[in-house]
Amino acid sequence: RAKINPRTRALLAGMGVYQEGIAKQQVNSKDVTAHIYEYTTQVGMTIKNDVVSLVPKQ
Repeated sequence: RAKINPRTRALLAGMGVYQEGIAKQQVNSKDVTAHIYEYTTQVGMTIKNDVVSLVPKQ
């Protein structure tokens, strides 16, 4: 999580894929080396002046 671009992390959070504090650093006393965030949807995205607008598509 420390290596992900903050804007990318914010976009994932806006889509409901990422929540701060949910992902763990260790599982069963073993270090976590990667996190996979998966979400399937159709969405339009517009970025203007660092403001991201998401519009669901059907």
